[in-house]
Amino acid sequence: MNTNKSDNESRLLIQNQYFLNETSLAQYIEWDALARVFFVNCNFEKVHLLGKVFGSCSFQNCTFNHFNARKAKFSSCYFEDCKITNSDMTRAEFYDTHFKNCEFLGVDLAASDFAKSTLTIIKMELWH
Repeated sequence: MNTNKSDNESRLLIQNQYFLNETSLAQYIEWDALARVFFVNCNFEKVHLLGKVFGSCSFQNCTFNHFNARKAKFSSCYFEDCKITNSDMTRAEFYDTHFKNCEFLGVDLAASDFAKSTLTIIKMELWH
């Protein structure tokens, strides 16, 4: 992932963490939003973040299982080498968000918006 040093210094870096539900993330959420957080090698299991806002967050080599991000807003976020499975992301908004080498397996993306976003080498098996 390419970020300059000064940008990284102002970010919160979270590595090798297992988040079992949204309560385990509560300490990082302020005013229903996560901003400028860099997640590396993290697992999100049964985390429900309905309507939350993610601004300039990065997710590298993370897994999301039974992740609920319905109506969530992702702005200027970056996902690399992530796997999202059995998750509900209906009506989620991805603005200027980039996905590289990610997998969406059993993910509901109905009515989601990917305005100004890029998806590079993606594997998708969506809900029917």
